[in-house]
Amino acid sequence: MGGFFFIGGLTSFLVGISWAGIQFEWKSAQAVTPMIIGVVGVTIAIIWEIYGAREPFLRPSLFCSVSALATYACALFQGFIVCLSCPNSRWTLC
Repeated sequence: MGGFFFIGGLTSFLVGISWAGIQFEWKSAQAVTPMIIGVVGVTIAIIWEIYGAREPFLRPSLFCSVSALATYACALFQGFIVCLSCPNSRWTLC
């Protein structure tokens, strides 16, 4: 159940992100609706994983370690750096 909502929500969110600014305006319903549905789907998945799942695939132990949280933060910042350094990106550093 949680995996279904997580994968479906993340896919919907990424479809909205990929459509926004290219096929549709950022403020258009065609771009914003999949992103909102994706956030709601991932939120439902997280709530299900915390309260309803017998064997959650997102175990709480994944988020209890300081070193794991530091690794997640570094991966997030690396993604931002790569995105900002891309020559075809709208938000380039150069």
